[in-house]
Order: sequence, then C-alpha cells, then structure tokens
Amino acid sequence: MYNKTVRFLLYSLLDKMVLLHRRDNLTTHQANKWDHFGGAIEAVDQDVPKEAVIREINEELGVQIDQSGLNLISKEENFYYIIFPKHIRELRLGEGAGISWFSFEEIENLEGLGLVAENAMKYINKLKIELSKSGTSI
Repeated sequence: MYNKTVRFLLYSLLDKMVLLHRRDNLTTHQANKWDHFGGAIEAVDQDVPKEAVIREINEELGVQIDQSGLNLISKEENFYYIIFPKHIRELRLGEGAGISWFSFEEIENLEGLGLVAENAMKYINKLKIELSKSGTSI
C-alpha cells in the first residue's frame, strides 16, 4: 500500500538540536503535544513525496528548500530529515501552536512528561540513529 503522507524533521548541526512543532488545541489528534512535521501528499505534488516535503516545509515554516537538502530515512514511511540550512535566518509558523528547538535530551524529558506526540519519538529516534550512522555529532 502506498503511503500518502510525508514526515520530516529539521536538525541544526551548529546547535545539535531538532526543530519540533507544537500541535494546537484545535486538532483532534495529539492536541498540545510536540511533534514532527508532515502532511498529506497532494495532487499538486504529482505523487512525489519529496515535492510534498518541499511544499509542506514552505507551508508550515515559510522556508524554501530544494530536493538536494532532503535526506531520506525511511522510504516506506516517506520520512526525511533536513539539515537546517545556514542561510535561513527566520522561520514563520504556518500552523500549530508553536515551534521550538530541542536537544535530544530535552525531547526525552518532554516525553517523560507526556508532552511528545505518540509516534513522534519513533521518528526522533530514527533521526538520532541516522545521524549517528552518518558520523554526525549529536
């Protein structure tokens, strides 16, 4: 079965932090919890997951990137990570209640408090493994 959604996380090499977004209280799924980014693959994306990630990152954060900045972690889940581009100075929140940078340790503490969305840790842990495999310091 074809997965019609994409998921992604941004990672800052400089700060060794992950960008998460906080779901607002209007959503029926995991309200007010910190989560990865993502969304549906739409017709405008021509069924190309990378195009959906590019569109979603622009919609959710006001950031323009190209496909060369996307790093695939799981094809089956359409899960990518993006090394935060140094040239970007500002992020614009397009949806949700907020965005914030967290270290992996801070994310684990938030999870312990029940503040991380149900499946988010799965993707955060996959990112951690992928960064370690690539020799990136976390």
